[in-house]
Amino acid sequence: MRVFWIRIISFSILWLYEISFNSTFQAVSIIAFAVTLGIYFLLTIPRFLIWKYTALLIILTAHGYFFTEEAIATALLLLYIVLDAAFRLEKQNQIILFIQAGLLLLLLGLPDELTVERVVLYLFVGILCFIVNQMCVERREQQEIYEELLGEYRTMKRFHINAENNARLEERTRIARDLHDSVGHRLTALIMSLEMLSIQQKDTAYDELKQLAKESLEDTRLAVRALQTEHSCNEEI
Repeated sequence: MRVFWIRIISFSILWLYEISFNSTFQAVSIIAFAVTLGIYFLLTIPRFLIWKYTALLIILTAHGYFFTEEAIATALLLLYIVLDAAFRLEKQNQIILFIQAGLLLLLLGLPDELTVERVVLYLFVGILCFIVNQMCVERREQQEIYEELLGEYRTMKRFHINAENNARLEERTRIARDLHDSVGHRLTALIMSLEMLSIQQKDTAYDELKQLAKESLEDTRLAVRALQTEHSCNEEI
């Protein structure tokens, strides 16, 4: 967002310079400034960018041709638009816009003397725009690759976490099954043995041991049931 406002301020400064020191009809210049500024704000919407940039070039050229004393300020605005487009347009559209800007700059240079210095300046800015555009394209591609890799990493991480959870739940299920099959059966056999001994010997101590064994068996069943319930809930999730 800060970069956008820096671009807006730079664009406005160039326009204010042209209105203040180069305009022959300031009312028309102010209207042209307002229109181009509105179009410049619309560049934040990534649709029909080439048409928006073309409209900016045409308005700037028409204003510079009919309502300014010298073409240098308008040329700077045109070059600024081309440089700005290097950050937004694809390479093919960037070439189209550069050709348009070159033709319009030649049109602006016809009334004045088209010096070698200006031609060199235009070529330098054009080369700079191509370099910047290439850097932006590569950066966007790197960003897309990074986002794709990040998405794959997150997917693999979720898969790994789910695999760990499933392994943990399977381990708990195995433990619950072992508790039920081993401890539960042995406690049941112990209770039956104590029941037989209490009938044979009529000793209250066997009743107490039998009660403890029943409580232990019930605790074991509750623990197994809790583990199985947790496993079922996680499977539903």
